[in-house]
Amino acid sequence: MQTAPARRRAHAHAQSGKASTVFIVLGVLALVFVIGGVGCYFLVQKAFGTMEDSLKAAIKDNPVIVEHLGELKEVDLNLTATGEGGGGNKFAFDVTGSKGSGMVRAQMDQAGEKFRVTNATLEIDGTVHPLPMPGAPPAEIPGETPAKKEETPK
Repeated sequence: MQTAPARRRAHAHAQSGKASTVFIVLGVLALVFVIGGVGCYFLVQKAFGTMEDSLKAAIKDNPVIVEHLGELKEVDLNLTATGEGGGGNKFAFDVTGSKGSGMVRAQMDQAGEKFRVTNATLEIDGTVHPLPMPGAPPAEIPGETPAKKEETPK
């Protein structure tokens, strides 16, 4: 039969073993959470970088961009303006060139690991300029109705 101090020591030892197990489990869960979060961050950054690179390649030689912004220096995805733009495959980018800066609103479709710009406009000081994209329909300007196609008489 154990004495009272021996029973207290055995009980304390059992309790400390349970506490250690709880701390180990919590530590492993925290480590998994941190690693998962860091992994997600890098995947999202890679996707944003790919989108920015695709847009820059699509508009860098665009005559409207060259006229208003000059040589394109920087393209950054604007998450706030993208969220306000209705979502879907429509994105907003802050663009900076040698002559000035503005915002490009672009409709982009994913093609493999790259993105293809199908429709875009440049906004500078409240003025919207359509950006012609090769092989794409003309850009729609918010608030304007599309022009009707003229029919030729038969």
